[in-house]
Amino acid sequence: MENFRVVFAFTRDTDIPASDHPRVFFQKGRFFSDSGAGIEKTLSKYHDSPKSAFNPICGSSGFIIGVTQGQDGKLVKGRGIMQNLMEVEGIVPEKIDKEQFYLDHAH
Repeated sequence: MENFRVVFAFTRDTDIPASDHPRVFFQKGRFFSDSGAGIEKTLSKYHDSPKSAFNPICGSSGFIIGVTQGQDGKLVKGRGIMQNLMEVEGIVPEKIDKEQFYLDHAH
């Protein structure tokens, strides 16, 4: 697959997997933040046209849309990766494929 360049799969994984292929690598953390804690267009940095790319997201509603459930049972709205994709990178929701599951509990 010589034309294959980059596919971002946004997940909240606890470990960074390894690959024996020279063109496959994994990153955790730093998306949308540069080394100085400023906003970075991470997709644009690694992809020629992120607005036309397929953007898969998999995770809890806290990770995807920033909604968690507090200790009192009330929903707490934070910031999820979808907001970063749309606001920082300008990705339209139709270009985001999400697989969302259960609510996180706020600690």
